[in-house]
Amino acid sequence: MLMAALETEAADYVERHRDQRDESGRALVVHNGKAQARKLTLGAGTVELKAPRVNDRRRDEQGRRRRFCSRILPPYMRRSPKVAEVLPILYLRGLSTGDFRPALEGLLGEDASFTYDAFGRRASKSIGSTTTQFLYDKLNPVQELQAGVPSANLLTGGHLDENFARIDSNNNVSTLLADALGSTIGLAGSGQTVATTYGYQPFGATTVGGAASGSSYQFSGRENDGTGLYFYRAILQPDIPEIHSTRSDRLRRAKLV
Repeated sequence: MLMAALETEAADYVERHRDQRDESGRALVVHNGKAQARKLTLGAGTVELKAPRVNDRRRDEQGRRRRFCSRILPPYMRRSPKVAEVLPILYLRGLSTGDFRPALEGLLGEDASFTYDAFGRRASKSIGSTTTQFLYDKLNPVQELQAGVPSANLLTGGHLDENFARIDSNNNVSTLLADALGSTIGLAGSGQTVATTYGYQPFGATTVGGAASGSSYQFSGRENDGTGLYFYRAILQPDIPEIHSTRSDRLRRAKLV
């Protein structure tokens, strides 16, 4: 998906300048193959990119050669292995075009999908071949289901994202031990021993220690989707019509629920 977007951008650049020619009638802006392959690490894995190249022989008023530079993925970003540096570029591209799919598919992979109910709550998530549905008490999920069969129940409090315990389909009880922010710092089993621990960097990058767990309620009590992203009840709505008058109007297309 990202490669297709880069190729479309290069083709559009060449097409916009196809009428500009030199004294011999040859086009000044033409395709010039692909750049050297580079690897880019995204949440869905590492991909190899061969960015399309454009030969632009035009010159500006000072006699300097004009250059094609991708606005989707600038050259220095192609060398970056950090998804945190690449995602904002793709997201801003979504704000300007109304299409957030390249950013989301680039990060989550094309096999990730989500559905929402009439109240804006996430009804299901599909990551790879695993689909999980959710039942709610107001805004807090209280049951997880797979293929319509309950896979876990959640004991929650009266406050938002207040999670006390998770009981899986094998009746294994995990008590969620939280800090002052509401982040889960450990999971205690029925024997009152901490089997799983969590550590966090300032913006939620998570490290897990101890036994593996099916619980996704971690930083600030929110759901870690296992893709490098947490679910913070954000719903992107690229179908909101674009209004060109102000920047704030364009930002309306990203609606937080």
